[in-house]
Amino acid sequence: MKTKKCNKCKKIKNIDNFDNNKKTKDKHGHVCKECRKIEKKVYYEKNKEEIKIRRHKKYIKNKKKLNKQQNKRYKKNRIKILKNAKLNRIKNKEKKEQIRLENIKNKVNKNCNRCKIKKNIAEFGKCPSGKDGFDGICKECKKKDQNKRYKNRSPEKIEKDKKYRDKNKKRRKEYNKKYKAKHIKEAQIYIAKWRKENKKHILEYKKKHKRQRYESKIKRERNMELIDPIYKDELLKRDGYECIWCVIFGCKHKKLKNNKHTHIDHLHSVYAFKKIGKKCPHSWNNVVSACEHHNLEKHNKLPLNYIWQNIKE
Repeated sequence: MKTKKCNKCKKIKNIDNFDNNKKTKDKHGHVCKECRKIEKKVYYEKNKEEIKIRRHKKYIKNKKKLNKQQNKRYKKNRIKILKNAKLNRIKNKEKKEQIRLENIKNKVNKNCNRCKIKKNIAEFGKCPSGKDGFDGICKECKKKDQNKRYKNRSPEKIEKDKKYRDKNKKRRKEYNKKYKAKHIKEAQIYIAKWRKENKKHILEYKKKHKRQRYESKIKRERNMELIDPIYKDELLKRDGYECIWCVIFGCKHKKLKNNKHTHIDHLHSVYAFKKIGKKCPHSWNNVVSACEHHNLEKHNKLPLNYIWQNIKE
């Protein structure tokens, strides 16, 4: 076995631990491989920015040649490259999952590459290509990026998204059903937390969209033609906070309040218009404020028939 002395660490080592060099007599370098690595690291740390600029300039000059060489190699050895890539993924997948679970148990902290704040590792998403099995950017920073991209979408991208939704309606519904069935408990916990934290936001939203929800409810649930948007507050003011049937029949009654016991009564009901084949007009001329008792008693009767029935009794 041939041996040689390293000029830096001054240790006698096997000649295989030295790089090849044609200029020397024994055709091997004067410094061992371990010392050479240390020298390269020190040099790179001192001149990091200069090396990056130098590499970038070299790449721009020889860009076409390098791309051609890479394409030729890939075409020749395509099957081998794909097989090796699959094997490496399978080997590294199990190792990374074990590392990820250990980090979650030990509550390891990690720096976000975007906001540069130290956070718990559970606040980072999964990433199979990462060393520790987690993404380098936290979930909050990723959400901000996604919102920016969504707002700054081009009109071409918006049209593509619409076409995709129209084609894959059934597939999306099936996927959503399966996902909800698996994650029911997680969703319930998340919704309960969000409602406790955002009570004020919910009340403000209800006040803004109260009338829109009422109009859509009438169109959807009842077979009515929405002519004028009618609300209980405005109707009670018009009728003087009194039930019209209590006034006609002379019942002892109190003034009505805006609650579930006061009803909006349609003089000509949905049932009467359905026989003709038309929708019941939901307008000021066809609506009256009524108490719960008289509205349920009247049901689908016409006003004259209902009055005549009570007079007989």
